[in-house]
Amino acid sequence: MRSKLAVVLVAGVALASPVLTSPFAPTPHSAAGAAAQARPAAAKPPQQEPLPGDFEQKVRRRYEQIPEPEVTFEQYLAFEKEEFLRLRQLERDRRLRYQPAAKKNLPGETYNPKGGCGNSDLETAIDATKWHGAYGTVPGTGNPVFSSFTAGITPGNSPGPLNSSSSRHTWVGAGTDPNVGIPLTGPNASGQPSAGAVRIGNAANGAGSELMSKTFVAASTKIGFWYAVVLNISGHPSPIALPSFWVRVADANGNVIPGAANLGNGKDKLLDDDPFLKINPAHTHAYTEWTCAQITLPAAQLGKTVTVQFITEDCVRGQHHAYAYLDNFCAGCPAMPRQTSPAQRSRHERLTGESAPRDGLDGRRPPPRTSRR
Repeated sequence: MRSKLAVVLVAGVALASPVLTSPFAPTPHSAAGAAAQARPAAAKPPQQEPLPGDFEQKVRRRYEQIPEPEVTFEQYLAFEKEEFLRLRQLERDRRLRYQPAAKKNLPGETYNPKGGCGNSDLETAIDATKWHGAYGTVPGTGNPVFSSFTAGITPGNSPGPLNSSSSRHTWVGAGTDPNVGIPLTGPNASGQPSAGAVRIGNAANGAGSELMSKTFVAASTKIGFWYAVVLNISGHPSPIALPSFWVRVADANGNVIPGAANLGNGKDKLLDDDPFLKINPAHTHAYTEWTCAQITLPAAQLGKTVTVQFITEDCVRGQHHAYAYLDNFCAGCPAMPRQTSPAQRSRHERLTGESAPRDGLDGRRPPPRTSRR
């Protein structure tokens, strides 16, 4: 999901030479004239600098090599242009790159299984001192390179329409998702929708990827959180091409902790063809109800810094989106009434007549996938 980027001025351009076309212009020998000669020209933002002369030609060649393009060349060109400018901006100022909290000097936190951790309930806003945000694109391999992501929570607590590509990390109040009919916020202690949550990603196309993360010192091996995911059904046969939601847990060195997250399907990732997802009546989106998932850390991680990343990924071909809702991080998984949207059965239920385990807390794992669409 692509969008317009924030403007960053770049220093280091040549000094301006005064052009004396008016009798009222300062002369080089006056104080004002000397200041005019010494004043550097205003640097152009990277977005306003010209693209390479052969840019469109190269993009067209890449487009023509796509076996079954799902977007027009004009759309593809717009995506490529925006990504080129974003990466050029990162090259000009490497401070804009996403880095885990330990390198970004955010206040340290300790996860307390009884009291949660900072801004974990997201009731009124996203606190940028407690969360990281970033965005980038999904490459052809299907594996985002987080070091190439642009850091920042956007738009954060400002309005962020669902279909806007700039709505990457958006605080939402109570309401209903327009695509699948689920509540926008997770359940509170009474089982009713809470006052606030965060939406990661959006319903705009463009092979984009969004990320929100929290870094803290682990005081327990069990960490719960509530999530709901909405994935635009793509029908692609290859797993790397599918819209997805991923929970990545890493140690203080950035190394993935294998098997730490379980989204209820025995895995840390949901693809749009997962048999445990439900389908909306229009058959356009696969989704989950609000579900409490659990992170289980090795005992060796107690007292150490851990980073949990929540990642949405569009399909690599640019035509199918992914977004997710997150609430009540660090709150654990108490026995709360599950929120339900209009009666829709999961694919597993339709195929087998059995209810599929969705919360991953009963020790059962889903059966292995036997086929794809």
